[in-house]
Amino acid sequence: MSHNSITDDYLVGVARRGPRTSEVLDVVRDSTLDTTFLGRSLSRPCFLDYAQVSRLTRDLDQLRTSLTGLPDRLFAGDMAAFARAIGTTETQAAAVVRGRGETPPRIGRADFFLDEVGFRLMEINWGPSTSCTDCS
Repeated sequence: MSHNSITDDYLVGVARRGPRTSEVLDVVRDSTLDTTFLGRSLSRPCFLDYAQVSRLTRDLDQLRTSLTGLPDRLFAGDMAAFARAIGTTETQAAAVVRGRGETPPRIGRADFFLDEVGFRLMEINWGPSTSCTDCS
């Protein structure tokens, strides 16, 4: 399945000049330790063209705006009421309210995949801990 000319050009070049897929995985394995799914990773980089990056940026900004606006739209801005509605305890709700800043963090990680239709979001995580591989 081809999604853009950057990826197509890369794959043609690798097929022509190497390295083999197994060689790529061997080279990157140490640098991807604890960042892969069950020790598995793609055998090649993923490239997005400008249109794909622009679309993802718009879509993720819209998603963030929608999700972070829920307490205002559903609970008149009462974050504690929102926290309780999603199942937190009173203690957890108090911690959420105490830790809430003016605006939600923009640091995050979106896990998505590309299929025939387009990008599909599997999960999104926000906050500084999303970039931490060993936070202990």
